[in-house]
Amino acid sequence: MDGKYLLKRGRTWYVRFAIPHTVQDIFGKQEFVQSLKTKDFQEAKLLKHKYLDMYAQMISLAKRQLGSNRTKEGQLIDCGLMLRQINEQQGTIMIIKEHRYP
Repeated sequence: MDGKYLLKRGRTWYVRFAIPHTVQDIFGKQEFVQSLKTKDFQEAKLLKHKYLDMYAQMISLAKRQLGSNRTKEGQLIDCGLMLRQINEQQGTIMIIKEHRYP
């Protein structure tokens, strides 16, 4: 049973990932929580990896931005652009998921 990073609210499974303290200001929160839109634990275990990979990538990019010699404002602008790009990619993933192919 690999329920790590999973959270159940009601009957729906969510993926939950803590954001390191050093980059919480960039994201404006302490953790990522996303509905997996499933009631099935086995499916949730498979779906969570897509989000965990995305979160790890986002955190890595944010840490790199903080390590640069740019101003805080410049770093936040870059992180905002990065988050927009990732959200657009996530939207594409959700559209593909909704249109399951035979």
